[in-house]
Order: sequence, then structure tokens, then C-alpha cells
Amino acid sequence: SVAAEPPPLDIQIIKRGYYPKGGGIVHVNLRPPSSLLISSKKPKTTTFPPIRLTKCQPIASISIKVFHAGKCPAWVAEKMAFGAMKELKRAWSDNPRFRNRFSNVGATNNTSSIDGDECRISRSQTSPIIDGATVRITHETNCLGSGSGILIVAHPEDINHNSNNDNDDDGHPTKISSSLPHHPALASSGLGDRKVPPLQTGSNAARELVECIASGGCVDRWLQDQLIPFMALADNTGGSSAQQRSEVFVGELTLHSQTAMHVAERMTGCEFEVERVMMDRGVGVGDDDAAAAAGYGKEDGDDDNAYGEAGRIVGGHIVRCRGIGFSYA
Repeated sequence: SVAAEPPPLDIQIIKRGYYPKGGGIVHVNLRPPSSLLISSKKPKTTTFPPIRLTKCQPIASISIKVFHAGKCPAWVAEKMAFGAMKELKRAWSDNPRFRNRFSNVGATNNTSSIDGDECRISRSQTSPIIDGATVRITHETNCLGSGSGILIVAHPEDINHNSNNDNDDDGHPTKISSSLPHHPALASSGLGDRKVPPLQTGSNAARELVECIASGGCVDRWLQDQLIPFMALADNTGGSSAQQRSEVFVGELTLHSQTAMHVAERMTGCEFEVERVMMDRGVGVGDDDAAAAAGYGKEDGDDDNAYGEAGRIVGGHIVRCRGIGFSYA
């Protein structure tokens, strides 16, 4: 396993602000990591280690946080939670790729409720992980304006990444070797809109998470492009050739990630390589219809004009990069 110090970053939301007034306040406290603390007269330099995330752990739990702020009524948040749970239940029943990513797939439950609220969903033969999802509804009063939103998080099993680099018959890694101490959580979110029913907002957020989980990626669509700069700057010395480069397995490849790789290559001189893979037999590279049938990518009802939707490529992808070995003191 890989030991790592806690992130040198504290973020606190002091006040939320909503359209059209805005006015939100966030406090960010960035501390230098202990690896940079100078214990001698000689300055110490540090490099970013390669990021290697190539195999996902089973999903162990799901948590849902819904908020309504200002004058927005509680029933809006309750409807969002209801819509999210209903979509997760549907996906469990209809999408085998989504279902197979969970721990204890064979176990079933029949009933559950949402955090003691009036919204209740009857279930039949569904996952105890989905039935036991933690749903928290909060009322934000320290804010400017009114609004609502939902955040859904899938928490993988808490297993450290393995430092070995075992490969399968096709040469793809079967164990994780990473600079990150734990498997990242996968998440999706949605903001309330007066033009969109809250039930649909919750359903859309859940559908986004379902697509992410079903595609098999180790990170969600919002994290993948955030890793690109660190992959470009990462250390490229030590170990075998495979260990000298970053390698991250993602599901759908977003346009943000494609753009970030292009910009990083131009700015640093690093080189990215993307390999498109399909995990189901009979689904070939470039076969978008078969990929969708297998549970990848877009579903009916997805909005191509929604933020983050345009230009994304369905399927599974391995993003590789040998960084430039940037060092800092």
C-alpha cells in the first residue's frame, strides 16, 4: 500500500450565493506539505509522483445530500431526493454494468425510506447498498438569494492501491499502483432550476452517476480533466518504463479532458496517449451503438447542450502520460 499525508488544503463554505445576486464566500487555507518543510540548510526540491489508477474497486455505499436555501421550500429538496433514488433503482434493474460494480451484488432488500421524510419508495429485489443510501436534506439559511441542489457520491471500498504492476493477457494492468492513497469517490450533482421539475433534476443527477459507474472509470467526468496538469508535470524517473508514466482509466472521455491534454502538450512538451477500450466482448472500438447497449455513455433523454455533455466520447479509455519531471522547492 501507499502511505500519504493528508491533503494540505482546507476549504470552508462561509456563505452560499445564488443567481442572480451571487455573493457566495469560500475560505481556502493552503498549507505546504511536510515534504517541503526544510529541515536543513540545503533547500529541498519535490516532484509530483506519477498518478496510476487503472482498476476500480467495488462500490460500497452511496450518499445523497440535498439542500434547499433561502425561501426555497423543503418539498423541492424532497422531490430531488425521490427522483434520484427512483433512477438508481431503475438502473439497478436495467443496467448490468452498473449493477456489477457494487459489493454484494447478489444480496437484495425489499423496502426502505428516505431519512424519515414523507417521500418513500417501495422496492423489490434491489441492492441493499442503494436501499441503504444515506440521504441528508438540509436547509441553508446563511445565504444570499434562494436555490436548491443535489450531490450524489458513490464510495468505493476503502482499499489502498497495490504497488505491484500485474498485467492481464492483453497487457493491461490488473492492480492499482498509484500516488493516491485511496480510490477516489465518484460523484454527480445538479442545481435546481425553476424551468425543470425537481424530480427531473434529481433523476438527471443520478443518471449521470449511473453512466459514470457503468462505464467502469476510476474517476468521474469532473475529476478526470483536473488530473491532466499533474500527469503532465509528474516525475518520469525511477522504476520500470511503465512506472515512469501516469496512467488513469476513465470511462467516457470528456471534451474538457481532450482540451486539457492538448493545452498541456503545447505548454509543457509532454505527450499524452489515449487508448479506447471496451470491456464487453463483441463491443468494438468506435461502435457507439453497441457501447450504449452495453451500458456505456449517453441514454435517451440526455441533453447534449447541458454543461459537460458536448464532445464527450463514450466507452472506456486509458489515458497515459510521461510527465516532464517538473520540480519545485
